[in-house]
Amino acid sequence: MRGRPAVLLAVVLSLAVTGCGGGVDDEAGVVVTVPPASSAAAPTTPVTSTDAEAALNERGNIVTAVGEPAAIRRSADPGAPTILTFTVEEFVINPECDSGFEQAPVTGNYLGIALRVETTPDYDARALRSFSEFDFAILRPDGTPLDDVIGKGQLCFGEEDEISHRRMGPGQQYRGWIVLDMPIREGTLVYAPPDQPHGWEWEF
Repeated sequence: MRGRPAVLLAVVLSLAVTGCGGGVDDEAGVVVTVPPASSAAAPTTPVTSTDAEAALNERGNIVTAVGEPAAIRRSADPGAPTILTFTVEEFVINPECDSGFEQAPVTGNYLGIALRVETTPDYDARALRSFSEFDFAILRPDGTPLDDVIGKGQLCFGEEDEISHRRMGPGQQYRGWIVLDMPIREGTLVYAPPDQPHGWEWEF
């Protein structure tokens, strides 16, 4: 995937069977050209928290829209400085895997999550903060959680296109994918890192 543009190209609706290792069924439908994960100097405009005063829903999460940034703080203290912001740029059901080691999803479908991350000057490069699949959950439309969303998603893309477990530095931008495994095609994604006072959620 090296050499592709750093912007997401148009999402196209495929009417044929697509997928990773032949594991996507006829209704998979959504294919995307995946941009490489990369880092670059952050904008000179300071990144500020956009959710400091946001209301929490009944699950203790901030309901967030695709394209809306969210802030991670240095600690669970609401007054702690923001160390990074992250934005879910797009959801892709059954993205086109190309790691060379891809396998069919265990439970039926992959959920590709395109993330953009911007670290602030307050980010400590020695910190272990990274994005892990294990901090995400998927809820069915009725709100009940799926038992396991890890599956074979980590095999979908190569390291250069993933953002999971990436070590980051201060004042940088990163883009990449996290891929989860799910038996449904619509629901709610929850991101709830253990060191934060609340989580975030998005409908897909």
